[in-house]
Amino acid sequence: MRRTITTVLALLLAACGSSDGDDQSLPQEAPGWHLRAPLPAPRQEHGVAELAGQIYVVGGMNGLGLTLASVIAYDPRQDSWREIAPLPKPIHHPGVAATNGRLYVLGGFNLVTPAFIALGDVYEYDPAANTWRARASMPQGRQRGAAAVAVLDGRIYVAGGQRNLQATTEFDVYDPVADQWTTLPDLPTAREHVAGAAVDGHFYAIGGRSGELHGEVEAYDPRTRQWSTRAALPTPRGGGAAGVVGGRIIMVGGEGNDDDARGVFGQSEIYDPNSDTWRALAPMLVPRHGIGAVGYQGRLHVPGGADREILGPTDVNDALTP
Repeated sequence: MRRTITTVLALLLAACGSSDGDDQSLPQEAPGWHLRAPLPAPRQEHGVAELAGQIYVVGGMNGLGLTLASVIAYDPRQDSWREIAPLPKPIHHPGVAATNGRLYVLGGFNLVTPAFIALGDVYEYDPAANTWRARASMPQGRQRGAAAVAVLDGRIYVAGGQRNLQATTEFDVYDPVADQWTTLPDLPTAREHVAGAAVDGHFYAIGGRSGELHGEVEAYDPRTRQWSTRAALPTPRGGGAAGVVGGRIIMVGGEGNDDDARGVFGQSEIYDPNSDTWRALAPMLVPRHGIGAVGYQGRLHVPGGADREILGPTDVNDALTP
């Protein structure tokens, strides 16, 4: 089992940013990146979400480029992994979110060659029964993968993404209680491999690509049904991931770095919605793309991903304390 490569210090301030109200705090750590138990096997282009103190890694691709149905769960208190029931079908680049005690998988792709085939499938996971069931599919003609996904008030928002090798501006919301989709005003900038986050009552679409790398940050207010432009991401990139810690958005990793021999980004940058400003954090120990990230108990967890452009999955599992 890998141990942290940084010194663990006691801090005077309590950890912040629990995503589920869990009052069983994790041990405090010094700011920076800390290694955790590696994934059971390397994977990239998967989805990540936290539910009831467990961090789920869903689908993705292995080192042969094969699409996975495997789903694993990480327990940050035990620093251990376990297999759970697999997806009904293999999926990579899925949207994954947790709400109302359930895990949801929305869209994605299920083939690698000759081109990614967009899916509109939606699946719901019941952790108590360890079972998946199909739910209402994405609207006809709006199926896609590599989209920005986040939860606000129990509803799951899906922005941008890719279909037929083209970036899209499509924006939809799924209500798990009603099992119903609603089409919303388009994302202002077409992007795929775009990161999503929700904080302070707003949905954020961050970075991405569409033949070029994007640094745009656009926020949607469900109350007004309008988008607004926020301070741009300092390091434009696609294939990175975002999560919320302590009411702030942290964006990490990505692909398309011409200044790196492997073509990946190691930058970590944090956004304060109150001041509409970004600042740099410690860079990743292992720069990578094709990742998912989730904030939990004052840390951003980033399991898996690829350490080189296109295909190069790793079993790296680390967490950033800002």
